[in-house]
Amino acid sequence: MMKKNYLIYLDILGFENLAEVISEKKGIESRKIRQDFINVIKERVESIEEKGKIIGKHYGKKDDWILVTDTIDNAFSVIYDILNHNTGYKDYERIPFEIAVGTGEFDNWARFEGEKLIVENEIIKFLKSYIVDYYRKWYKKNNDDQKIKSTFLIFTETAYEELDPLDKKKCQQISYDDNKVEVVFFAFNVDKISQIGKTFEFLEKIEYVGNIWYGRIDELYVPPIGFEDIANTLKEKRIVFITGTQEIGKTYTAVMLLWIYYKNGYEPKWIKGGEFVERVQVRKALENIRKELKPGCVLYFEDPFGKTKYERREGLEREIWAIIDSVEHVKDVYVIITSREEIFKEFEKEKLSVRNLRDFENKLNIKKPSYDYERRSQIILKYAEEMKCKWYEDDKLKEFVLESIKHENILPTPLSMRDFAGATTNVKKEKEIIIKLEEKSNETAKAFTREIENMTNDKILFLSFPFISRYFEIPFVKAMYEDLVRELGLKEVWNFDTVFNWFKDDKINIKNKYIEFSHSSYSEALKYLLIEHNIYNELFIKILDKLSERDESAIHIALFIRDNFDILPENSRHELLLQLSEKKVCSQAIILALAENCHKISANLRNELFSKLIKKGVIRKLNVEDCSEEFECGDARIDKIPLSYYFENQEHTKAKVYCVEDKDKICSLIQFYEKKSYGYNELFLDIIASSQGETGYAQSLLKLILGIMFYDKFDFISGYIFDNKELIEMYQSIGFNIIETVEDPLYGTFHKIVLVNENKNNKESVIETIRDSI
Repeated sequence: MMKKNYLIYLDILGFENLAEVISEKKGIESRKIRQDFINVIKERVESIEEKGKIIGKHYGKKDDWILVTDTIDNAFSVIYDILNHNTGYKDYERIPFEIAVGTGEFDNWARFEGEKLIVENEIIKFLKSYIVDYYRKWYKKNNDDQKIKSTFLIFTETAYEELDPLDKKKCQQISYDDNKVEVVFFAFNVDKISQIGKTFEFLEKIEYVGNIWYGRIDELYVPPIGFEDIANTLKEKRIVFITGTQEIGKTYTAVMLLWIYYKNGYEPKWIKGGEFVERVQVRKALENIRKELKPGCVLYFEDPFGKTKYERREGLEREIWAIIDSVEHVKDVYVIITSREEIFKEFEKEKLSVRNLRDFENKLNIKKPSYDYERRSQIILKYAEEMKCKWYEDDKLKEFVLESIKHENILPTPLSMRDFAGATTNVKKEKEIIIKLEEKSNETAKAFTREIENMTNDKILFLSFPFISRYFEIPFVKAMYEDLVRELGLKEVWNFDTVFNWFKDDKINIKNKYIEFSHSSYSEALKYLLIEHNIYNELFIKILDKLSERDESAIHIALFIRDNFDILPENSRHELLLQLSEKKVCSQAIILALAENCHKISANLRNELFSKLIKKGVIRKLNVEDCSEEFECGDARIDKIPLSYYFENQEHTKAKVYCVEDKDKICSLIQFYEKKSYGYNELFLDIIASSQGETGYAQSLLKLILGIMFYDKFDFISGYIFDNKELIEMYQSIGFNIIETVEDPLYGTFHKIVLVNENKNNKESVIETIRDSI
């Protein structure tokens, strides 16, 4: 079995002449200088070998070495260690090198020591590539016949292909024609080697050797909004609590701060809290922080208060201010502590001191948000490039991904974007991308579920209100919260104002007196909680049942059932629908819920429900069985379109198609589209028609589209109708206005009609805007 290894050719640049120059200036024999140089490099090679970074070496008869490593990272690490030397000669502390990196395929019989190494075919092939000589010639040709005097590093084509995309950017492609053959190789920016080597040392310090994300933090990290505030808090107060939403990048930001301080000469230490046992140790270390505090250090305590729920430790609650004071009393030491915001709030509530920790806290969360669209775009593209995602190479697919994440619930966190990039390395089809976008976005929502499920019932009760509807006013929520606390018999609960203040800084917003989630991912999280946990299921059904009794909330319950039909238990949703159908105030909303989910309800129940809401028939979407049915309304302009056409539109375009069925016959149908027009959200009424001889059914479908406009907050409905007096009068009686008349050679006279949602807009203003745009 063949295995790829990495070959490093190393030679002192200008070995003979450099020693002569130093000899002349220092008065030291050149022979001694050369030997000192060789000894320095030998010591570096021996040190590298002891660390296990090379698997073979050969020292040549002149001043050259061949070193063999098993990974490209080790190749960079070896080169950094070689260059990071000191000769002891003032003004000549660094020896200039010519370095080449190639690859070789070796079998199990290959030996990598001394003479055994250089007889290997792959080594001979590498040495005979002569790319070092070609680089010298190329340099001389392109630099006024000057010889190269400083260290250079070049890669063969095969070695270059093994580089990560971000490292490839540090290379310059060079083609040299020696009149016989064109040679292609790549010159690496030597100035970047120091940074790469420093990164390797850093990874060893924080005990994450080989981690791509921390190893590439300089290139991959996108500072969140507020990063400067975090850095300034740490600089000025020498301790910072980074709190916020899970997956939002608290750990990555903490590591970035460790890296920044390490580059400035500080010793980093990461006390990890990923697992429960580790967090116990983190809490102990934080309590005994005085042992860790040393000048010139930067310490990171990861999640000492818990990961998904608060993990109490009385010593921390009692001693937190003594800990902060200890940091302030030791010079030149810095401390970073991360915590999920919900858990940090629990800790702050339980701490014994009355002093406020908020002065030391900086938040990262999705409410602000900490990452706007521009930053999220940078993150996803950086990860995609690093992971060599196939879709990243396709401009159309790249644009599709960037367009998708404009929706706040699509890959809402840096971690979800990283996971998406890792899952789509070989994806180059839009359909597959859509699947992965949904999958990774849902994983974030499920992660938020873990946080919510650890909350007490009073908090879950409060969050249930914005989950059900974003249009509950604060006084109503307060009254219902207090009623439900009593009726549900909840114990050890907070009063409304306390729980309201608990969430107002992260999970909720107040908009026009309404309580809504600060981010749609929280709503998705509660959906998963409802699906996965029977205890919450029982609690939530009781909440819905209570709210359905009130006229001011019944409409919202009906709309919630429409949008979340599948996650509610069958018996519960049917009982709720029957209860709501008795309320005239929400009849239109119930029609929407039934029409959307008609196929999921038994025939007897839907007939019973619709009999209370419309004059006759049931409203539903078209299904595949309808495609074989005839639909004739007596107008040749419509009758030539088969039902299969409407069904295809429903399934494969953005058309919304509903019909009224009565006694197994489709009596009327409607087709409309959701559009953005003139700066407004429009429902475009494309077709509404009734089967020949059937009357009274179209009114039910108009009631449906009117309900969608009002409850889904569309600005207006528009469409075209034939020049028929009865038809015109019917639409005008509902509130439609004719704003234009059109003559068509095939269909005759049409009238453009508009009905404005006056709950949202000024009627005259909208109509004027539409007229001006015609």
